[in-house]
Amino acid sequence: MKTVKNIERWLAELESGKHKQTMDFLEHTNRFCCLGVACRFVLDLKATQLATQDSVYFTDPVTGRTSCMMMPGVSHKEFGLHCRGGKSNVVVIRVDDQEFRSETLEDYVGLTDLNDQGMSFEMIARILRQDLDADTPPFGFFQKAIYTAWKAR
Repeated sequence: MKTVKNIERWLAELESGKHKQTMDFLEHTNRFCCLGVACRFVLDLKATQLATQDSVYFTDPVTGRTSCMMMPGVSHKEFGLHCRGGKSNVVVIRVDDQEFRSETLEDYVGLTDLNDQGMSFEMIARILRQDLDADTPPFGFFQKAIYTAWKAR
């Protein structure tokens, strides 16, 4: 399944140690958020950098819309994520005595929240693997069919 292959490549990129991390943008001054890594290195989406800005805009090949802060709609589908921010089904994620919450404190924790609150790429990959490998996914970042496909690979 293409989606599972995309997830495997994404996790490998996050775990590689090759990419520097940023917050608030998919890509900014050659640094990436965890979703920006997916856009740039797995999907190889068209990216545009304006001469007056340091941020890179990724283009959704289906809609033609661009954004420097939100993962293009087609991208979240390519990874089987629930939505562009990679929302989970929990309001708090606890890791190594740290708590990660939604930026709004009224919503489920998303991958953007984890990234922008300083969780490393390696830890984000560990959380995603834990979610994918569990009999009952503790976080629910992915659509239901993805968990079945992941286990069948």
